[in-house]
Amino acid sequence: MPIPRRDGGPTRLPVCGCEVPTQYPVVQADSAKGKDLILCGSGPSLPKVKNLLKVHPAADVWGCNDALMWLTRRGLKVTHGVGIDQSPDLYTTCWTEPPAVTYLLASSASHQLFAHLIRWRHRDRIRIFHSFVGFEGEEELYKLLYAPAPLVGSGLNVVNRSIPLAIFMGYETIYVIGADCALGKNDSFHVGETTPETGIILRGKVNGKRWATKPDMLASACDLVRQKWDRGERLQLMGDTLPNALVDKDEAFLIRCASWGGPGETSRPLTG
Repeated sequence: MPIPRRDGGPTRLPVCGCEVPTQYPVVQADSAKGKDLILCGSGPSLPKVKNLLKVHPAADVWGCNDALMWLTRRGLKVTHGVGIDQSPDLYTTCWTEPPAVTYLLASSASHQLFAHLIRWRHRDRIRIFHSFVGFEGEEELYKLLYAPAPLVGSGLNVVNRSIPLAIFMGYETIYVIGADCALGKNDSFHVGETTPETGIILRGKVNGKRWATKPDMLASACDLVRQKWDRGERLQLMGDTLPNALVDKDEAFLIRCASWGGPGETSRPLTG
């Protein structure tokens, strides 16, 4: 029966003709047990992944957002693409020609992203997990609509949230590269990007070195440090990055970082 619209007219919904409803498979616990992982963000230090690949040739390689295409276009190993973005960016400007890898996608990502991957005949490569959004009844909705799947919520970006997902999947050692959480030489967060970042830029020093970042990236840097403290040697933060600059600080210092950027504040000496 048609469902009435608010204006009184009928709303006709498509009806599934399948005898058995089909869903995207969800990420499974311990499905990568014992393997190592190279987890790639798209920060300025990503080119250093080439050395990691030489040292750990058997490791799985996850490309988060732009990192997937950066690795693919250079003929470097990449086994998975990871995305949580709800905006159109992943399918309109990032994964425009998605390679044939396994896709680990948040259920909250745009439905158009899923449609885009299907057009590229990657439907059977998609695996679902949940990325915490924060709306009322979120967990209950996931349980209603999906088979049991991990819900991750660390930090504010895809690299941070990929770490607990990788732990859930059983990866042994996780090497994080390209998670700079800071602007590179061209004042951009992204490898190879030449357009300077705009908006609120926070600048300060850690142990005498000057860093430039944004509030969300600073929060994610602090989260990566805390994850490193929790995971120990299982989690390796690679490169000259803001998280590595902060990793030897204490919780009080990280809290101070979180309060960095009050009204009118764009610079503060952070040397501990």
